[in-house]
Amino acid sequence: VIQLLKCKYKKLILLDNSEYNLYNLSSLIKNKSKIIFKLINFNNKEDVKKILTDNNVDIIFHAAAYKHVPIIENNPFSAIKNNFIDASKM
Repeated sequence: VIQLLKCKYKKLILLDNSEYNLYNLSSLIKNKSKIIFKLINFNNKEDVKKILTDNNVDIIFHAAAYKHVPIIENNPFSAIKNNFIDASKM
């Protein structure tokens, strides 16, 4: 997110299911005029779909993706469940 703040954007919508993490992130950001913070459960597909359609989202950055290859190689189903969204089922 900190890297995205350096880019030109119309609006950033930051989603997290952790109130604590969202609060910490919001405290790091000085200019919040074009940023929306949403506390959301990602398992609720209708809420995610509503945010995407209501805001005409162009690009999604999944910053919460699992990144440690040796761990996800040993846990492929968890990795797939966390790192990929099947848009056809939304």
